[in-house]
Amino acid sequence: MEHSETSSVESRDNDSEPHAPSTTQDTDIKTVGNKTSPPAREHPLGAEHSARSAPLVPQNPPSFETPIKLGLAPRRPLEVYSVRTPRKLTKMPRGGRLKEVGLQIPKPPTPPATESSSSDAASSSSGRSATHSAGAQDVNAPTRQIPAVLPNFQTVQDLSPAEETSPQKMGRYVSQVPVEPRYNAEEELKTAGKWRVGRERIYLIAAVVCVNFMFIFATWKWPMYYYIYLPFITITVFLNSVMVCSLVLNSIRFRIWKPKKLIPTKPEDLVYLLPCYNETPEELTKSLDSLVDQVNIDQHKKAVIIIVDGRVRGPGMEKTSGEFLLDDLLLDRKSRHYIKDAYITWTHEQMDVEVQQGTYRGLPYYCIVKQQNQGKRDSLIVLRSFLYKYNLRTEKPKVIFSPTFFGEMASFLASDAGIKHADYLIGMDGDTVFEEACVSELLKESRYPNTIGVCGYVSVDFTGSQWGLWNLYQSAEYTISQGLRRLHQSMVTNKVSCLPGCCQLLKVCETTCGDKILMDLFGYCPKPTDSLLKHTRATASEDRNHVCLMLSAFPKAQTRQALRARAYTDVPHSWSVFLSQRRRWTLGATSNDLFLVFAPGIYWFERILAIANCLVWFINIFVFASLGALIAAILFVEGWIILCFASIMLVPVTYYICIVFWLPRTFRERVQYAIGCLMYVCGGPFINIMVLFYALYYVDSFGWGKTRKVIADATVREKVGVPVDEEKEIGLRTTGSPSPQHDTVVIFGCNSYAMQLMKACALHYRTIVFDPSEESTDMTRDYFSGTENYTVKITSDEEELARANVYLITSPFFASPADSRQGSTNLQQAVDIVSRYIKPGKIVMIETAVSVGTTRNLLKQFEYRGVLTGYSPSPSVTSMKRSFADGTKMLSVLDAKNMHLIERFYQRIFAKTVALPGLEAAEMFHLLEVTLQNSQGIMETKLEGRPDAVELQSNLRRISSLWKEFIIEAESGLDAMPGNSTEDTSVIDKGKGVAALDQDLDITSVESKRSRRHHHQVDSGYGSVASFSEQVGFQKSCQLEEAMNQHPSMPMEVH
Repeated sequence: MEHSETSSVESRDNDSEPHAPSTTQDTDIKTVGNKTSPPAREHPLGAEHSARSAPLVPQNPPSFETPIKLGLAPRRPLEVYSVRTPRKLTKMPRGGRLKEVGLQIPKPPTPPATESSSSDAASSSSGRSATHSAGAQDVNAPTRQIPAVLPNFQTVQDLSPAEETSPQKMGRYVSQVPVEPRYNAEEELKTAGKWRVGRERIYLIAAVVCVNFMFIFATWKWPMYYYIYLPFITITVFLNSVMVCSLVLNSIRFRIWKPKKLIPTKPEDLVYLLPCYNETPEELTKSLDSLVDQVNIDQHKKAVIIIVDGRVRGPGMEKTSGEFLLDDLLLDRKSRHYIKDAYITWTHEQMDVEVQQGTYRGLPYYCIVKQQNQGKRDSLIVLRSFLYKYNLRTEKPKVIFSPTFFGEMASFLASDAGIKHADYLIGMDGDTVFEEACVSELLKESRYPNTIGVCGYVSVDFTGSQWGLWNLYQSAEYTISQGLRRLHQSMVTNKVSCLPGCCQLLKVCETTCGDKILMDLFGYCPKPTDSLLKHTRATASEDRNHVCLMLSAFPKAQTRQALRARAYTDVPHSWSVFLSQRRRWTLGATSNDLFLVFAPGIYWFERILAIANCLVWFINIFVFASLGALIAAILFVEGWIILCFASIMLVPVTYYICIVFWLPRTFRERVQYAIGCLMYVCGGPFINIMVLFYALYYVDSFGWGKTRKVIADATVREKVGVPVDEEKEIGLRTTGSPSPQHDTVVIFGCNSYAMQLMKACALHYRTIVFDPSEESTDMTRDYFSGTENYTVKITSDEEELARANVYLITSPFFASPADSRQGSTNLQQAVDIVSRYIKPGKIVMIETAVSVGTTRNLLKQFEYRGVLTGYSPSPSVTSMKRSFADGTKMLSVLDAKNMHLIERFYQRIFAKTVALPGLEAAEMFHLLEVTLQNSQGIMETKLEGRPDAVELQSNLRRISSLWKEFIIEAESGLDAMPGNSTEDTSVIDKGKGVAALDQDLDITSVESKRSRRHHHQVDSGYGSVASFSEQVGFQKSCQLEEAMNQHPSMPMEVH
């Protein structure tokens, strides 16, 4: 330890007594004894951090009996000593270490002063440098004492909260795992996988039909052997009777010997998860309000993270759920921005997100809007993995998140919510409402030993239909399933096999959120060649699958149910939606029960229940038919046998009736349950048979079916077919972006430059020319008068701009304001108008002669909105006028640098955004091809004679070659898609520009074909742009990027 640091006087604590000012405090050189010490070392993080990390001194320093002699005597009597170890780690008596922090230690009681001790102290003070360097100690000198338990000990994190919680600092805690290549089977393997699943479906249906009818025939042919069939019929009834008896006995036992609970030493920190898909504004508002209105948890730190799975909207919705949340509901916002490649999805793809943070009625929120739909499983993996890695952030874990995204979320939790360690994750659905005491009851139930998950009691929301038959039946069904088997799992075995995501509490730990569970097991994405069973487990009943995997991997883990934690959810109101929902539920439950049959570590009674459930599901037709055989058996079977069988059947029914007295809380709830229970007992077998038939027929449909109808963004076409999925179909089929309603380009300004541009665009797109000046629009109409072959709409109505996908903003290029062709739209006004109508996924491009800095500033307002932006500076007014004198040569006279800039912009915009909704991708590629061909030949001519002509021409040909390959392969991908024919895509001949096209084809026929092609694409459901993007886009995009990186000076921006 250096002498300058050990001898300096620290008096920053307000609670310590004042000290005499040091005479060497303001000097650069400090003198200790007869020796001059160097200047005090500055804190590596600066003076601000040094002041913030000033050590604290307790007001009443304790006395310590066991001193540790360091051999250093004080220069003069002091009340407080300063021990500062910015570079060393000093061992503590208990094996601990002092970290790199300043720490003041109170001085021990001073021994009585004697003459010898005074002289020894003086001699030690004068020559302590030599003594210390020699390693000698003066045992008679006063010693500094370090306590066994340090008072007011602080960590680095506590000392610098601002530095610790910044997104940049948080992002440096982690490193992202490399993106594993997605399983990309050849077309033959994909076809083989489809055939395999199809064959397995046929085999399953055939086996169910054969086995059931074999049993039915046997009971009809040989009724005297009824005792052989009896176990198959009564196994479920018998197990239900066992569970009823077990519940009664254990209820008595727990009243006498109450189980112990673990009381936490401090309030737990809670994080709410609200996953959304296409919920209505009313549903989302009620869900968020119910979280804010929770009682008895004021002492807990809380935050809500909302994850919107893609951009879709339900029938009757004007906006998607994400748009409503960001623009209308979450108004108190702190920031909003767009993060590219934010994380790696469970299908091994990069996901872009739009994030917004702020507070909702005092509750900190962080809203994540995913740009593509990946299913609820992906949303669960994202947040569970983040919270677990957030708790381990000081260990620098590997994560699936980019450092930017992780840093943003971690900074939100640490600074906005004040959560340093997330203890529990509480999940709900977007259509669920919590009772006021729901969360507090979940917390109470979670305090039993080894409990890592708790679910609440989910009830039907009767709002709007108090006595509807569907609501009454489903309410009784919910109550019976939660009041018998799930209650038995919670009270007796402590192994609740399903924690519904609509009301769920999970402890953030390795058991629930570790990589073994989330990444290796729960996050497994089935391959096209995987079995039907794997596909079903991966796409149906993700909540049950997660719990079953946990119970098998960690046999000591316990899950419970809190009946007092009530949540209300919406239920299907039509027969078709009911069947679709139950198809997912029955397939998910049966496939996971089959997993419990063979998985290791499963509790023995739960394994028996799983065997019984799988068996009864398989022979459900026979069990239903056996009811008739039972009635017939009364005629020839002895009465005592029938009585015994009936008594066993009556045990569960009696329990169902008794539920009415203790589970419903009001008279109306009891009446509703009684009516629903009667419907369940009498009509349940018939409904189960229908659900079984429906599930078997659509067993290879891996999605939500009609449970969540969606309407494509910017279209009114509903996707309601079955087995077509509304979610992305994992492994077998890929449903991409919906068909666009408008393939529209908006051009701002009516100057000569813009007119030639709109003429070129109008051949291939619906083009809107916008200018608020009537004089300019009239001039533009005159320009297009007599030309019926262009689809151009000239307007001053701003509302027309909402239909567009691409916005091309031009600025006037004429020096004289009197020129009538210049128009009145300036650049700033155009950008302001676009910002009012732009939506995420759209494109804004500015072609302007103004400075690059000005253009960048104008585009900044689009950065947080998920809008792709770019700009193309023109080299001069004259060259721009020549460039667009013929609309077919848009880039012909630009120099090499600007040509590369434009091509790089187009490559980034179109090659990387073909998966976005609302783009007519085929036409985009045709226009790019024409642009490239017209510019390449002229550019090679212009480069002749330049010293670097050979290198530039070589790079130009390389880029052009790669670009052509990309266009051809992308078009091939479009041609191979359903609804696209080779004849239709030949409207624009490859290898010919628009000028050559006008000479070879009659312009009317071009327009006629273009119109027919658009009509055909819309009517046939013009398919997935994402599908061919995945096939051909990535590799070519990387090659183009590598080629264009040879020109780092290009001022290119893509947000």
